[in-house]
Amino acid sequence: MGTLYSDNINNNEVISYEDKYNWVGDFSEGLAAVRLDESEIKDDLLARWYWPRKYGFIDETGKECISLNYDWACNFSEGLAAVNIGGKVFFQEVFPQFQGGNWGFIDKTGKVIVALKYDFARSFSEGLAAVAIDVESIYGMWDWDVIEGGKWGFIDKADQIIIPFKYDYVESFSNNCARFCVGSCWDGKWGLIDKTGKEIVSPKYNIILPFVDELAKVNIGAELFNDENYGHLYGGKWGFIDKTGKEIVSPKYDEAYIFSEGLAAVCIGAEWVTPEGEWDNDYLVGGKWGFVDKTGKEIISPKYDAVYPFSEGLATVNIGSKWYPGQFSEIVSVDGYHGYYGGKWGFIDKTGKEIIPPKYDEVEPFSEGIAQVKLNDKWITIDKNGNEIVQFE
Repeated sequence: MGTLYSDNINNNEVISYEDKYNWVGDFSEGLAAVRLDESEIKDDLLARWYWPRKYGFIDETGKECISLNYDWACNFSEGLAAVNIGGKVFFQEVFPQFQGGNWGFIDKTGKVIVALKYDFARSFSEGLAAVAIDVESIYGMWDWDVIEGGKWGFIDKADQIIIPFKYDYVESFSNNCARFCVGSCWDGKWGLIDKTGKEIVSPKYNIILPFVDELAKVNIGAELFNDENYGHLYGGKWGFIDKTGKEIVSPKYDEAYIFSEGLAAVCIGAEWVTPEGEWDNDYLVGGKWGFVDKTGKEIISPKYDAVYPFSEGLATVNIGSKWYPGQFSEIVSVDGYHGYYGGKWGFIDKTGKEIIPPKYDEVEPFSEGIAQVKLNDKWITIDKNGNEIVQFE
């Protein structure tokens, strides 16, 4: 089988598990899920999903402390792990699906704490676990992140139903609230509930993203892009809500980044484009970028062609860049943000003052008081006053 390694580092040494397991997960709460395939593995990535496999757990010494009796196993969270018996993985079109079996929870000794009787279960979070009944299909690429059909509710660790099975889709609790959906998770409406099941936000948004720094991005008007292989949401208008459901930033922007150092980059006047042949990639074309604060006030009016979030009090801004209509690999992209090509880059402070005027071909955000910038095919290290420190050929 070869040698597989976990990502866990113990006493500054990477623990190896030679010729024993086909897969070792990340350690969580002192244990890691492991998998042993019951047939010879083929080189074809898709073919690997078809093979029967069993899951169990090892501790940080490599000792197998929970036998490989399960058809799927999730990481331990709050002392319990969600496991499945009887389920099978198969491929439907391009994505793996998980079908059948029953889900429940075990503790770190392997004892069943919540009977395996649910059609799906998410890990415990803040004392509650989302569980589903009457599920039709479960699929995803690296995790089972899309579940269709059935009804969702929440249980505690004593398997008491705290929130009844009435939702079409839910996410786990975080910061004392959970996102829920009425209708398909693709094109239904999203809201928020508290731990009693009370609606904090009625289901009215097309998208609610997880809370970051006390605020969550929301979208109204996003449309479902669907082809024979894949579906995703795009378009609409973005804003932010707080945990009471109040719209701090009204959904009126074509795009918005999460807040960084108290300000969020926002864009108006742009449109989303899906190039032919790139069904899983959208690009924001045109528009102008500025910044808003956590009251929704536009601190820096949208006037730049591209921006990156604030870092160490300064944000990178661009004048003159254009969206490049090439293939994905040809589009300039930095740190996961949308890629543009050309123009000149500089830096502004939180009042909008241009501390370093846009004159560079490429830039990196400031880190520990310095930034890397490129001018005339040469990379330069500058300080926050724009003074050149080091020049590289």
